[in-house]
Amino acid sequence: MNAKFSKFFIKILVGFLVLTNLYKFRLINAGYMTEPDERRYLMAWSALKHLMHGDFYGFSSAVFSAQGRPGEILLKMIPASMQFITAKIFDLDFFETRNFYVVFVYNFIIYGLIIWLLYKIYLLVFQHRDLALFGVLVYTLLLNSYVYLRHLYPYDASLLLFLFVLYRLLRLYFDKKKIAPKEAFLLGGLSFFAFLVYPAYNLSFMALFGVFLFVLFQSSHKKFKRTSFVVLTYIFGSISILLFFELFSRLGGKSFIHNALRLSTTVTQGDFWDTPTFIFKYLIAVEGFLGYVFLIIFVLGIFMLYRLIRGKKHSDKVLLAVLLSYTFFYLLYVVLGYYFYAVTLYARILHQFFPIWILLILYVISNIKILYRYILMLSIVMLATAFFFVQMQHYLNISYPRDVYWSYLRSYPRQQIIEISEDSQSWSNLPQKIYRYSDKISDDSIISINTFYFFPMDSSTLYHPFQPKSNQKKIFDKLHFLNFKAYQFEGYKRKSRKLIDSLQLHIKLYKTF
Repeated sequence: MNAKFSKFFIKILVGFLVLTNLYKFRLINAGYMTEPDERRYLMAWSALKHLMHGDFYGFSSAVFSAQGRPGEILLKMIPASMQFITAKIFDLDFFETRNFYVVFVYNFIIYGLIIWLLYKIYLLVFQHRDLALFGVLVYTLLLNSYVYLRHLYPYDASLLLFLFVLYRLLRLYFDKKKIAPKEAFLLGGLSFFAFLVYPAYNLSFMALFGVFLFVLFQSSHKKFKRTSFVVLTYIFGSISILLFFELFSRLGGKSFIHNALRLSTTVTQGDFWDTPTFIFKYLIAVEGFLGYVFLIIFVLGIFMLYRLIRGKKHSDKVLLAVLLSYTFFYLLYVVLGYYFYAVTLYARILHQFFPIWILLILYVISNIKILYRYILMLSIVMLATAFFFVQMQHYLNISYPRDVYWSYLRSYPRQQIIEISEDSQSWSNLPQKIYRYSDKISDDSIISINTFYFFPMDSSTLYHPFQPKSNQKKIFDKLHFLNFKAYQFEGYKRKSRKLIDSLQLHIKLYKTF
């Protein structure tokens, strides 16, 4: 296969990459502040207000009110400040749906930086632009990579920082440079800060420490004193960030360390026994075509591990170290869930592993004869892109309670809105308290059906479908966001997912006359 065809193939990959990622801008201005964890954004807004008024006590208190996630609050102050400005300029409510486009831009910039870093990592490991671009394209076509663009989550920001640490370690390895104590200190500090952005990515924090040790021992060989000093420096970098945030928290009358030890137990939502098979169910139910690709190549990759272990290339050793380090902690997490009932798996937990596991896919493909390699990659790209557009259409056809409020309900007085849930295990998801006057429906009432967040959805007996009367006209009807499969893998049990699928909840609005 000549160089001319390789350049042509790269242009095809770049074209697909640009087209599919530009199409994601259709996701703008929807979904924000929908799920409970997004309410932490209120703390970022509170921290910003305190800072603008010079209230450092209140600022510190707000930053450390997010269950051990001060890094998330500090970073979220960036889009919050942007929203504050756009709300003033365009006379919008701060939390109005139309004012969240700046948050989407913020999310997309982080997403773009992740894509750029992954390209650098894949190129560094495999030394082929076509393989690197293919790996990036596979990542961006995964629903798991872009489903959080519509939300106020810290996952991508944390992932970006961890990937940067990984890239620096790989860069040092391939440049055959020793890790200087200063760089070890900075990498340790940055890695711990990434952990403070989203503590559930402690798996990445530990896996990266394993990669750090591998790179260090490869460069230092038998120099025990120097190696020990650099390891301690990396650890001290992490401890320094911890101590900084502990002192920072004391300004607000709190102890970060004390609060962090009492983190929320919501990581135990879902099925403990489902942890070993969770990834397989997720890949098939959510990722569709690419999910099957992952499963098939995972199997091939396991059979090819012997080749990687015996490989003599400089890249083989570090690739094996990265894959084993991350996979070890993933399997440890599964064991803790299945045998010790300590944790359950969510899609957001898998989010940190997909960029790493794509390395295995690229390794398998790199060992295929070049003609068949291009045929396989092009086939995957074409089919995955087609599935992407179908999936995006489903994603665009769902509705979120708060968006419905800002589009249809905000112009009605509270007393005219009657909010009804078809399932009793739910709570209102509207941006302000709505009075329920189910027995006082007047001729000018709006009946809002299912503008709620539903959890745990574990009993069909609690479902009571709304039956409109003859004087109630439907003015809005769209699928509730929980029908989108990706959301069902964020803490819901298997029987809950089945129930949601069977009920097909809709958000509906009726006007009485």
